[in-house]
Amino acid sequence: MRKPNAVCKVCGKPYYACGSCEKTQSYKAIADTIEHYNIYMTCIMFSRKEVSAKEAYEAIRKYDLSDIPNDYPIMITVNQILEANKTVKAEPKAEIETKVEEKAETETKDEVEPEKITEKKPTNSYKKNVVKKYKKSESKATDTDM
Repeated sequence: MRKPNAVCKVCGKPYYACGSCEKTQSYKAIADTIEHYNIYMTCIMFSRKEVSAKEAYEAIRKYDLSDIPNDYPIMITVNQILEANKTVKAEPKAEIETKVEEKAETETKDEVEPEKITEKKPTNSYKKNVVKKYKKSESKATDTDM
């Protein structure tokens, strides 16, 4: 196993990153895992005001933040994102369920009934034409042989 030569900017854990990671701008140039890289990039974009607090919250809430020490610098930005979203009220659960049900109803109305699809029999007019031509040419050949 290779010796660690980099430190994760999210959790502070030492890890090994090859020389090409820095050159190719791989996630390993910044963090030890892809999840930590995504957290780092979300915090950077939030700090630069490239994404809103809500967008940043939606991105960060997917990840486990328990392995990041509370005293680590990235947690300042993470806490800002979490605090900004405490003030935003979420939709009540009943309204969300109603919207999901309405969407499901409209999607089923637009679907084609499976019975109508099975009623149609596929036709192959090209194959029928080839067979007719073959039979005609065969009958002409037998007529000329006589």
